[in-house]
Amino acid sequence: MSSPSLRLRVPGIIACIVACTAAPGCDGGPAAAPAASDAAVAVPDRGGLRLRLHAPVERPDLASPPAEQLRFLRRTVGSADEPVVGAPLSDGRLRFEPLGPDVATQIMAELRDASGVLLARAEGPVAVVSAEEPDRDIEALWLPVGAMVAARSSDGAPLGQPVGAGAGVTVLSGGRLLVSGGADLGPCQPGKPTTISAAATVLDPTAMRVEATWKLLDGRSHHGASALPGGRVALLGGYLAKAGVIGPNAGVELAVIHEARSEGASVELASARARFALADDGEQLWLVGGDQEGTPNVELFSIAVGTLATAPLVGTRLDPAAALHDDVRSSKRYLLVAGGRDGTGAARADGQIYEVKGQSLLSVGTLPAVTPTAADPAWLLASSPLSVWRLGGAASGGALADVRRLSLLDPLLQWQVQPSLGVGRHCMATAQREGGLWLFGGRDGDGAASDAVEVVHAGTERKVYTLGAGSVGAVAAPGPGHAWALVGGGGAATAGAPALWLWLPPE
Repeated sequence: MSSPSLRLRVPGIIACIVACTAAPGCDGGPAAAPAASDAAVAVPDRGGLRLRLHAPVERPDLASPPAEQLRFLRRTVGSADEPVVGAPLSDGRLRFEPLGPDVATQIMAELRDASGVLLARAEGPVAVVSAEEPDRDIEALWLPVGAMVAARSSDGAPLGQPVGAGAGVTVLSGGRLLVSGGADLGPCQPGKPTTISAAATVLDPTAMRVEATWKLLDGRSHHGASALPGGRVALLGGYLAKAGVIGPNAGVELAVIHEARSEGASVELASARARFALADDGEQLWLVGGDQEGTPNVELFSIAVGTLATAPLVGTRLDPAAALHDDVRSSKRYLLVAGGRDGTGAARADGQIYEVKGQSLLSVGTLPAVTPTAADPAWLLASSPLSVWRLGGAASGGALADVRRLSLLDPLLQWQVQPSLGVGRHCMATAQREGGLWLFGGRDGDGAASDAVEVVHAGTERKVYTLGAGSVGAVAAPGPGHAWALVGGGGAATAGAPALWLWLPPE
């Protein structure tokens, strides 16, 4: 991704379901005539899951879906989904039995029309409850197909404060999110900010709440954020305000999630930098370029030790893309770098390849420049087949629909023209899932927020959807089931956008 407005670290798949308002069972929802009391129908109160469904504020019509169009499913790890029937409770919830005590179980609901077309889906969190433990309360939000839903708490308030450009977004255990810092710039806007946030917020979408908030030791934006063992997150560099001056910094602080606080790290980066790319393998981190003091370079960094090695970078790269690739044929590891902007703000259209040898970096080649040059395109590394993609972007004539792919298995390393996007755009949210490259929103040729979604594969296959609302500069990550989570974005043309959106694609 080039010029991301948010920084995302994902140690695992997001599993987030948020609850909003108007539980179906509270007004005649999925259970059409609940008993007067639990005792009246002899419903046990131990070892079960008690599900409450919520309708998003934007879709009150989902508050009371027709019971005949509802279907409930039960899932456990390693097994297929199976239909399951729930017992109605007096408070409108439904009680479900897990497959067995101490077995991780998930309850899902589907709403389909008379012809079987999926209209909406809700997924509860994965829960483990023992036979002697009181019933576990779980909640789930209806996600209508093809409509972006802003995540809200049960009282209808947005879940979390607005997310500014350059905020760090880190996925924690259990699908929680740490949102750190941010700036007053608009999405994909170059330059240094004038106001920087010091807010740290842990969102728990599954439990519909803000789990914790605190102030960072330093307000920062356009920094790196990487999850560490032991429930900590490293916040690296970025733009900081020191002595009234905002600029790139080499400082590192550690967010201690379970204590809702930050502490200083014993190490610093070798050079101050912001707007850099970050790649890691869970132990070591590679920081690539950015708005950097000193000679542009790639830095191999360890929280325990500090800087392990550096390697020269050919020219300045602001907001580049970077990814690690382990070549199973040669047992070698490579770091690929592409795109970004140079020191004047002009788009970079080339890239570099490094071989990682233990704790050293060796430059082994370059990626040829691709034309036409485009600002803020989507740069993606796909592992199957191993390729570098550049999709869309902005040029003097407006937004481009151009798509190019460079196969790293091609000895000539030539960019190949791919079928164009359906809509020219730039500053998109990007992600990969099941071999497809997903592109969400962005700005179109008129600068307006796009609601287009496209899934791109090598060759000619394309799928096109709509978000139902424009989104610019968000971060995309896998959500519950087949849903996606979009952090920030939401059509914001200036700083700050709602913290979390959920979107379920059509089947």
